[in-house]
Amino acid sequence: MKSLQIIAMIVCFTISFQLKGQVAPNEFKIRYQTSVRGEMKVIGNHILNRKDQRGGVNAPSDNRDSSAKFNDELDMQYIDIDDDSSTFSSSGASFSFEGQQEAKVLYAGLYWAGMYPYEEGSLKGKRYKVKNSDWKNPQTVKIKIPSKQEYISVTGELIFDDLEDVHFKGINPYVYYADVTHLLLNTSLEGQYVVANIRATRGYMPGGAAAGWVLVLVLESSGSTEKKIVTYDGFSAVNRQSQTISFTGFKTPSSGNFQTKIMGAVLEGDLNMAGDEVVVSVPQTEKTLSLETKTRPKRNFFNSAITENESFVLTRTPASKNTLGFDVFYTEVANENQEIIPNDASSLHLTFTKSADQYYLFLTALQIENQQEESGKKVDEPSQISSEQQNIAQPTEVKIKTQEMISKDTEVGHYVIVGVFSSQRNADKRVKQFEQLGYQPKTFLSKEKNLTYVYIERFDTYEQASQKAQEVKNNTTITDAWILNVKDTQ
Repeated sequence: MKSLQIIAMIVCFTISFQLKGQVAPNEFKIRYQTSVRGEMKVIGNHILNRKDQRGGVNAPSDNRDSSAKFNDELDMQYIDIDDDSSTFSSSGASFSFEGQQEAKVLYAGLYWAGMYPYEEGSLKGKRYKVKNSDWKNPQTVKIKIPSKQEYISVTGELIFDDLEDVHFKGINPYVYYADVTHLLLNTSLEGQYVVANIRATRGYMPGGAAAGWVLVLVLESSGSTEKKIVTYDGFSAVNRQSQTISFTGFKTPSSGNFQTKIMGAVLEGDLNMAGDEVVVSVPQTEKTLSLETKTRPKRNFFNSAITENESFVLTRTPASKNTLGFDVFYTEVANENQEIIPNDASSLHLTFTKSADQYYLFLTALQIENQQEESGKKVDEPSQISSEQQNIAQPTEVKIKTQEMISKDTEVGHYVIVGVFSSQRNADKRVKQFEQLGYQPKTFLSKEKNLTYVYIERFDTYEQASQKAQEVKNNTTITDAWILNVKDTQ
């Protein structure tokens, strides 16, 4: 029955399947929290890679320029590094204490996630088809830790997986979690971790296939400062609505500098789709900061990478710089002279902004230096997530360019134009680009000018068209969206 349902769904697919409505998120909840002299560490890797004739699937994918293709243009196949017949997918990432050899593990949380509507898809021209409609439960994976030669099976707790959800038909993102702390007690922690048998769609699928894993470690170390560490997990399709998480339950030091670090993991953070931001805001100062590093631009923060602070994390197998739709970051918040997060602060908000680059947030965490609790007194407990739309760090509105044209070939009205081409091939490329951004662009041919106009939508009034053009400017890298007022011959 499931196979027949999937085949029926594929008939309705367009070239790029995107969410069109507001999707209620699975509520984010605190998974783990502590106040400890210690550190949070994060490792992980992607599990799908492009298949090509040069290096094979296990070779790193490093193309990060404007020529890099979208996932749905690539034949995506399982990475499998372990030469073990009992696994069909596997990738690795290494961990080291970095001078804190006396540390011990307090918590280890393993997450795995992927796009998995069916086993395998194909691409015929511009049509996506199901090649293998099988679907197996992705709940169980295997992990190999540094102190063991054999894999250990791990069965996860479901965070999100709804194959029948109307908003996710044909793409079916899923997320699982497992507490694996008991596997790492009284054993060596340094070395390579390998996670295997994560399932995802292979080949081609609308929107592109992506998958990977993340391991969050919390370590206690007498040589570290006191820190508050809080992790949240859930599921949110961030597209037309922002997602805000509120962190409390800490108090920053009363004087001097202190460190704040943020981490997060998402599916479908595309390299060449801009518009997404991560914004830190502090109620106490009413100041905001958009996170930005050398590897993560402010307006394209989720860009298919695994990074820590300013650098790509390369202690992975394969050590891809372009992880093709699987995204993990762990970065320090720039806070010179405590300008953004002040001394004695006790709360902050983290907002994942709405964007044309739709992405699926499933994990985020805060590590912040924390005043030690006074005797018999505790700071407030962290609050639950707030999912209302935020007006934080919105781009400045600019005037929209307008032109007029009289045409007997085209319906009158105000068109939001995103390209004019003498070549139909180039017009088709622009259409494909905006389909990847979640729009449904159309074209019309002006016979008088022999030009093809690519437009997002037609409106009856200038005000409606201007609002849409401004949205395109804000949410994409196309800054020259303009309005064409088509009048009739009368």
